[in-house]
Formats: sequence, structure tokens, C-alpha cells
Amino acid sequence: MKLTVTFLPENRTVAVPAGSTILEAARSAATDAFGWLEAPCGGRGICGRCLVRIVSGDMAPPTETERRMLDPAGPDSGIRLACQATPRSAVTLEVLPEALGGRADLQLDGETVTVPIDPLVKRCTLRLRASTLESPVSCWEQVTEALSGMHGPGPPKIDEYLIRQADRRPAPKQ
Repeated sequence: MKLTVTFLPENRTVAVPAGSTILEAARSAATDAFGWLEAPCGGRGICGRCLVRIVSGDMAPPTETERRMLDPAGPDSGIRLACQATPRSAVTLEVLPEALGGRADLQLDGETVTVPIDPLVKRCTLRLRASTLESPVSCWEQVTEALSGMHGPGPPKIDEYLIRQADRRPAPKQ
């Protein structure tokens, strides 16, 4: 025997075998537009994310897991866990907004604000010369000199670990 489950606000209806949970029905009704119910726990009833409100229809009594997860007024208020609730007849239910996954709503109006992009961390590539007896300039001095023009006032902040690593590199062969 098949039962119909209608999901609001999308008004999507799916027929499922008797004994199926609401979560199983939602997964069989899933499309890119509808998304599906969030169930990070895999339907074991331990996360409490797959909340639905029963609008009409006959449901099996709440499971022990549902009683533990929902507040005392939960089942009486029509709110159930989709992974635990099974319909006994054709049902209509509302998927609560916090339970919808895979769905993004776009804001189409509002104020446009231009924000300049100025990251705190910037990547730059520097070529360092090997220090020689003729030109004894350390990596630290070369880096601070190169960055002083790019950086604002004051000396740039550089991770000393990077400088030590640069000092250990063998000089390129010429």
C-alpha cells in the first residue's frame, strides 16, 4: 500500500510505501529546486535537525527517540522528527525552514554597497640573492628592503621562521 506525503511550502507530493518515514519520503521527493531535509545524523534521531510540522493526516505515535529529542509540547504541537515519524494515511506537512538543506534563497532587492577589497595578508614573490663575501646582505635585509615600498609606514611584519627557511636554501647555480 502506498501513502501520499505532501511537503509545504513547495507543495510537492510523493507516494511512498506504508511504513516509510517522512525523511525517506523527502529524499524520494528531492530535486535541485526542493533540496531535502537536513539529517546530519543519517536519520538516527540524535541531531534534531529534521523538524516538520504535521498539517493534516494521521501519524504513528511518537517514538521514544522523538520524545527524548522534542520538547514536551513537540508531538502535541504537531512538530515531529522526519527521520522517526511515519504516516498512517495521506499527510500534509510543513518543512520548517531550519530543516531545509541544499537550498539557497536569493535576496533580490536591497541597498548596494561597494566594499573595497584590501586583504590584511597579501602574497608577494621576492627573488633573494645569496649572501656572499662581496655582497654580505642577509635574507632579512633583502626582504625588508623589498617590502618597504609595498608596505605602509613602519617595518613590515614577517614571520622569522620563513626567513630562517630562506637562509637555509642552497644558492642557485649560475
